[in-house]
Amino acid sequence: MIMHKKLLLIKNIVIFSLFFGLSTMHSKEVWIVVHGTFANKVAKAIPSVGWWKPGSPFFKELKASAGKDAVVYPFGWSGANSDQQRKKASQELTDFIEAVTTSKDTLFIVGHSHGANVAILCSQELVRRKSNL
Repeated sequence: MIMHKKLLLIKNIVIFSLFFGLSTMHSKEVWIVVHGTFANKVAKAIPSVGWWKPGSPFFKELKASAGKDAVVYPFGWSGANSDQQRKKASQELTDFIEAVTTSKDTLFIVGHSHGANVAILCSQELVRRKSNL
């Protein structure tokens, strides 16, 4: 039953693995979880629904499954349903990634709904900046 629950959780989530530099040796795995539209607003009103936050069942399961050397970060953004806010969030996510990773790290971005669009825009920005991730 646990496996079935994991599959249900992952069903609507897009996972990106970005390999810049393609090093065979990596220092760590970095996982970043990005929520979708309105999730931040709802979580402020009802804190127990912040699935992407540390302490949530999803976050705990991801951290446990990711590996002993992995680090998992939540990434919050406004969650507003607009292209402008998603672009702004992608720039902030790109800055965050560049701050917490090295060229030897393996990066995974887990994005739900418009959080996946933020992740896609971020990956394009990382390429544009010619990041050495």
